[in-house]
Amino acid sequence: MTLKVRLTATKELRRRAAKALLRIAVQFQTAEKAEWLHGPPRSKDGEHLKMDTMNARDKLAYSPTSIEAVASDLEVRAGYRLNAWYASAWELKGKRVGLFEKLKQFQSSGIPSNIMGSYERGS
Repeated sequence: MTLKVRLTATKELRRRAAKALLRIAVQFQTAEKAEWLHGPPRSKDGEHLKMDTMNARDKLAYSPTSIEAVASDLEVRAGYRLNAWYASAWELKGKRVGLFEKLKQFQSSGIPSNIMGSYERGS
């Protein structure tokens, strides 16, 4: 009986954590997309991507998107979809500012420091 209660509590805690992770992912995506609308339409080296790359902005996504899927691994990945690879390439080369800068802003505003950012190959 105690074991069953513990498993139920664990499931509930995982569900709450999954909801929190999804909220952070939505806030991250929304804040990053908003950056693209400020300033001139074309970006320069060292600046954030701008409206001339709206395709990449529209391909900014997070996955998984369901509470159940997030609860199983307690992980949400955010980044550009494969057909917007160039946005990641520009950021990695230091030509544009983007996801890593937004992650630093989130961490400095109270998001737990154990939320890490990294680039990985994937879809």
